[in-house]
Amino acid sequence: MILNMIFPILLLQASIMIVKPDFDGVRFKGSLERVINEKPCVRLFTNNGDMGCRTTNKDGTIGAFYEIRSPDDIIRAKNLDFDFTILMGGEYFNPNYLSELSSTGKLKGVVVIDTGVSWTEASYGKYSVDSSSPQGLGTYQEQFSIGPEYTWNEYGNGLSYLSYNFPIVRADIAEYDNLKKYCQQNRDVNYASSARLNLAQFSYYLGGEGVTSQECLEWTNMYGYREPHCLPVGGLSVWATAETLDNRNKVLATVAIDSTAAFHDLALGANDAVASIVALLTAAEAISRVDTSVLGKQPMFLLANTEEWGYAGSRRFVKDLIDFECNNVVSGEETRHGLPLCASPVYPTTLFEWILGSGAQISSILALDQIGNCNGDFTVHSINHGDEESVSSTVLNIAGNMDGVSISAGETGTIPPTPLTSFEREYNALGASFTGAVLAGYGSSFNNPYYHTRLDNASVVNEKDIIKAAQITVLSVLTLCGGENIPSINTTLVSILLDCLLTDWSCEYMSEYNRIEERNVGDTASAGGISFGTASSPPSYYTSVLNAAGSGGGQPVVSSQGYLYGRFDGTWRSKKDSAFAIPNQLEAFLRSFLARHLSTPVNINYQNDQQTDSEGDDGGGGGGGG
Repeated sequence: MILNMIFPILLLQASIMIVKPDFDGVRFKGSLERVINEKPCVRLFTNNGDMGCRTTNKDGTIGAFYEIRSPDDIIRAKNLDFDFTILMGGEYFNPNYLSELSSTGKLKGVVVIDTGVSWTEASYGKYSVDSSSPQGLGTYQEQFSIGPEYTWNEYGNGLSYLSYNFPIVRADIAEYDNLKKYCQQNRDVNYASSARLNLAQFSYYLGGEGVTSQECLEWTNMYGYREPHCLPVGGLSVWATAETLDNRNKVLATVAIDSTAAFHDLALGANDAVASIVALLTAAEAISRVDTSVLGKQPMFLLANTEEWGYAGSRRFVKDLIDFECNNVVSGEETRHGLPLCASPVYPTTLFEWILGSGAQISSILALDQIGNCNGDFTVHSINHGDEESVSSTVLNIAGNMDGVSISAGETGTIPPTPLTSFEREYNALGASFTGAVLAGYGSSFNNPYYHTRLDNASVVNEKDIIKAAQITVLSVLTLCGGENIPSINTTLVSILLDCLLTDWSCEYMSEYNRIEERNVGDTASAGGISFGTASSPPSYYTSVLNAAGSGGGQPVVSSQGYLYGRFDGTWRSKKDSAFAIPNQLEAFLRSFLARHLSTPVNINYQNDQQTDSEGDDGGGGGGGG
């Protein structure tokens, strides 16, 4: 059974249109003028309720344009006697102002635009739309965090976790002049009921009142057949070892590969996600130039997806390491790729079961977080357990001897939200054997005022900081593995990765890797024309939803006799049936990059990350891939 999951409802049309009708004070009559380009705030569900934005009427809502140019305009809006749509700059986009406008009973929608003033520079102070304790106190993810009450995001106002019964969109920059003109024209006629006012019509009906994720999944059609109107938030993580997976203890380097924002299409995540991804990939490439087979421990990498939603990627990975159960085991002799898999639940490979095989343990974990904008000033937030060499002391010693780097030990008494959190929460179940640390570009609180906003973009990150973080990672991982031969960092690679990951996943560098991966997935699935989809430019790092259909849907399936199965309990046809997952462009690139540089074909795997909020839940049978 699937419990406590976050689901975006996918219902009906979602759009905003500009209309110029007759308005008699009660009803609007007129014709469509045009549809505007925008990015919506969507509605998501948990087992306890929902968050996000919507129209309450299936037919949509309509309101006359009214612009907020100063706080005085919010006061005046309370006295308006007609339904209105607010046009506001980002500096007014906060829960207090939205609450005041909603209390009028006349608010039908909000369109957010840029006005040249960043919302982090608003007159009432900087703010972030995430919680002040990300995934912590007051959020549905609180149960999965460590030190959930700690304030890491001092500017957070929690707007992203609130539920609004009116639609909110952010207009594309090309729309700004026209939108402001519509507002001015309404103002010129003093919003007279006899005038032909400019109106906005929203069609964002995203489910009824009081819907939960479980109710959405149990939705049935008029014939009584189950027909869910929602999909689980999720994606594919990637893990790898340097050279062939063996029974040595592991030294794990890990990062989150997703981000989020109030408007998911604008979750650019430059410092939140991209900087750490680039540092880890650069470190992996450097380590690949070392003969790691002679080291006492084996380097390992985990790029965890869906981390913003209850650490879903790393939690799933840890849970599978501890107590994975397969109801339909398929041996490597029966599969096309020669690797074992599970058909129920669907895991296209089960190599992760070998990670802790023959008594091996994960002895050290180093997570990277927001390392791209710190001017060489890093902090190590740590937890130390067992008798192994402390990760934090290793990092402090190494970085302390590097030119242009300042490093200190964190003094918060806890660790920030990263994939390390999931490992620490299962410390005893993992054998009480590891020490862990987070290498961060911040100290007692995030130094990025653009955290989880569209402003966390390419202009925020500093390539020099990423190079330094990659150097620290390489030195730390190899030292903890017992190595002495330390390779140099490929700084050109840093530049290439940054350019592609920040601007265009279809760049030639990523495309070269993904063309190979398309053939690999196609061979496994015994299907041609495999596509990983096309991302926006710049790409969003919102994890999106799991879906077996379409390009890059990520949901693992079994293909048997022309049918696709989310779980397969039937008889496996040797060398004929297949299990696979189609990644998106980013996930495919990460897998192909690590496979090429770490050299061996059997040590790279996808791990399916379906968001769950329930400890011990199987996430509805999602599985690994390969």
